[in-house]
Amino acid sequence: MKISVLIDNYNYAKFLPECIDSVLSQTYQDFEIIIVDDGSRDNSKEIIEEYAKKDDRIKPIFKENGGQASAFNEGFKHCKGEIICLLDSDDNFKPQKLEKVAEAYKKGYEYIINDYELIGDTSYDFGPYCPYGGFNQFLVYYLSIFTGSTTSNVSISKKLGEMIFPIKNEKFFRVRADDVVVFGASMMSEMYFIDDELTEYRIHGSNLFACNYKKITFSEKYYRDFVMHQVKKEFVDKIGIDRRFFENVYHLHAEFRTKHIIDLHILKTYLKVLFFEINAPLIKKIDIAKKMISFYLENKQDFKPKKRIHF
Repeated sequence: MKISVLIDNYNYAKFLPECIDSVLSQTYQDFEIIIVDDGSRDNSKEIIEEYAKKDDRIKPIFKENGGQASAFNEGFKHCKGEIICLLDSDDNFKPQKLEKVAEAYKKGYEYIINDYELIGDTSYDFGPYCPYGGFNQFLVYYLSIFTGSTTSNVSISKKLGEMIFPIKNEKFFRVRADDVVVFGASMMSEMYFIDDELTEYRIHGSNLFACNYKKITFSEKYYRDFVMHQVKKEFVDKIGIDRRFFENVYHLHAEFRTKHIIDLHILKTYLKVLFFEINAPLIKKIDIAKKMISFYLENKQDFKPKKRIHF
């Protein structure tokens, strides 16, 4: 079973060799590497071409600068693997990354997230962490919770990718195009969380988003929320779900029961959706709340998150 590693790169020549080497040194060797250089002005092209000469599994794509969504869209066209593992060129895969992802895929999961190790500026405390697994349609639809992780920790099946790509509005998603992948995958598939740090997520002064997220203005946040609402609507329409589905409290309860980890935090999150988001008779809400609390008491786990959960 072939895995496609899709690397997007823009002016990260200083990180590229370490990134590519981290894939070449995987314990699972049935892969191809699609490297999309998004119009870099440094010596990225020379580095990529040199690696491609040494290993025919590396397929370079050079294009004019268009941003991350544009790079993802172009790269996905060339992916031949059953699984697509995304990788930013300033991050690295640990040796067992592809092996562990392949194991999860063989279990029947098409949307796979793994934990990560922060490298570089480890004082940074924002990296998304959602270890609960299961279905997340209600959490995304109502609360816009980011039920996934950053680019290099996201893997999807080719089949799921065909429903997500091409990403629309490339100009807007010049950065954070992984948001669309996460929202789309969360609306269309069950998530499996690998509780191993299989990626090195690098924080450095030139990260396009990570080092600047606190500078986002209220207006920018409002417009982004508007765009992401349109993204959610697009994927709801793609899978043909009637919006009345999301007004059914029994469907919410069913989704809650798919969680791979049950703790008080995830219970409170679903109760928030139940009582503050869904328009349903109070008596029904109380009945479902009792069932969810009962399920929690029967299945709660002594779970201690490795990282701060941002929802």
